[in-house]
Amino acid sequence: MSTILTHAVIDKAEEAVNEYVTSVSAYYSEIEQIVNSLTASGFVGDAADGYRDFFLQKIMPSVTDNLTGDGSITGSVKQMLESIKAQMLDTVDPKMGESNRNPGGK
Repeated sequence: MSTILTHAVIDKAEEAVNEYVTSVSAYYSEIEQIVNSLTASGFVGDAADGYRDFFLQKIMPSVTDNLTGDGSITGSVKQMLESIKAQMLDTVDPKMGESNRNPGGK
């Protein structure tokens, strides 16, 4: 079953990307609270420092720049969706669109 590409389809895809980013960000906040609680409640020493460093160097970048930055997958998908809107949906002649939907005028 084919779907006609419309602003609504692109908007729905953008909403899905934003929902994903929001969900991941919420999980990150939960993990950050756990890490902060652990390291503030007597978990000290080299192991604690290593745990905190792992969180800051591996987890944090995954949900900051790697999640929403220009080089990220979600950032790239959002840019692609904006390009589709601008280049295909906002600039294509509506008569040409109608001709494509109804070739031969039938």
